[in-house]
Amino acid sequence: MGSYCGIYFDRTEICGAKSVVPDHFCALFQESDRAVRPSVDEEESSDVVYEAPRAVVLSRLDLLGCTAGTARERLEAWLATTRETWEEYSADGGWAEETAAALRLFSVEDWYRRAPDVLATMYTREEATDEIDRRMRDRDGEGWLWFDGYGSLMSLRALLDACVDVRYVSLDHGADRRWLDRVGCQHLRRQEGFCSP
Repeated sequence: MGSYCGIYFDRTEICGAKSVVPDHFCALFQESDRAVRPSVDEEESSDVVYEAPRAVVLSRLDLLGCTAGTARERLEAWLATTRETWEEYSADGGWAEETAAALRLFSVEDWYRRAPDVLATMYTREEATDEIDRRMRDRDGEGWLWFDGYGSLMSLRALLDACVDVRYVSLDHGADRRWLDRVGCQHLRRQEGFCSP
């Protein structure tokens, strides 16, 4: 029982949060993006979803300082730092050599090329194709997909730039009504907006 929200590219969940709707998720949407849809949950009659076209979300990310160029610069900086760290680990012994070798081959262009497949198969493909794929799929907080932090706007910008076929970005809030009653979230229980100022 509880509350969960997720950011989706079309129908693919990209990231989520439990028990809270992060402010930076809300920054991507306006109340005009709000839609109430029939719920798939038998106990709920409807769900609140915020959805905006890709171009609109890209413009909003630009306004928030998360431009394509800035996201790429952050990715380049992350890659340089991560390479350096793993080279140091590798010098201490063989345990880190496989990852250090993968990082020597890994490029920013490779990240942009691989990201759409990683997202599309994150929960359906168990076996990684190589060390880079395995590290991009890591969900332990050190995965290479979320170079700027899990759910960060900068990482979301880079992912949206990589996933050129995405048409819509949405914020789906799947709140459990019993949990909302218990914690007193009146605004969500009444299905009023949570992306309004």
